[in-house]
Amino acid sequence: RSNNLQIINRRKWLASQIILASSAFFLPFAPFASNNANALEARDAETSTAIKEVPSSRTVPRNKSVIVLGANGGTGRECVSAVLASGRSCIATTRSGMFNYDDEEGASEELLLRRSNPNLRESQADVTNLNSLLSMVDNNNNNNNNNDEIGAVIFAASASVKGKTPGVNDAFAVDYRGVINAAQCCIERNIPRLIIVSSGAVTRPNSPVYKLLNFVGGGIMEAKVRGEEGVREVYREEDGARNRGLGYTIVRPGGLTSDRPMPLGPSYLEVNQGDDKSGRLSRADVAGICVACLERGS
Repeated sequence: RSNNLQIINRRKWLASQIILASSAFFLPFAPFASNNANALEARDAETSTAIKEVPSSRTVPRNKSVIVLGANGGTGRECVSAVLASGRSCIATTRSGMFNYDDEEGASEELLLRRSNPNLRESQADVTNLNSLLSMVDNNNNNNNNNDEIGAVIFAASASVKGKTPGVNDAFAVDYRGVINAAQCCIERNIPRLIIVSSGAVTRPNSPVYKLLNFVGGGIMEAKVRGEEGVREVYREEDGARNRGLGYTIVRPGGLTSDRPMPLGPSYLEVNQGDDKSGRLSRADVAGICVACLERGS
């Protein structure tokens, strides 16, 4: 019986792998990582400088609000739920300014995503426009002269295959320029933590996954990896970012599913540095990883 349980747990573990590529933190989920954590640390210390760029030692307090960009998307909605479940207030931000609340009878999210939830409010911002993001942050702060209400931004926005307009809301506008705008906004408004939901295989242009997603998504994989590079450059050029406790984490999940209401949870996920593995996991688990990043320092 014990052996069968081990086999079942092993299968769950293998079924849900996630790649965490962070220049702001090194293995923030070390308690959940495999026994190779020390080997990974040694390897990355030798082959990567990204993890040393702008570490943030600040845990985001629970009395600080979290902005979720792309809140109406599949992953974005899960991030909103996870933020609320952690006891934090959430600002569900969309391009239209209207969040799709679960107000219908028998809604699956129960009370979390109801309009009546005092910890949830909607807001409008266009990630392709830096001024729009800055204005949104200012409008949501209690005092515009003391920009300290917002504790983190989760970038879950991504170009949609449907209804996209080249140069307006396509992959390069959202996943490239948009994510860089979010980084600039966090630095200018002194927001401690930026969490970016990217994609596995973005650094492997010759892989079948990259080629397929890049073709279907109109260059979305190229846009995402260029966006990651742009974010690193923005934080690297900001000399005061380290001293101000500002940092970012890039999460590169594998194939996303919408399994609910039973996500596996972080303890069943494999967390790695780099981009050398892939797998499948639920959007809810990705959201759980993003929120757990708020609990960990560098």
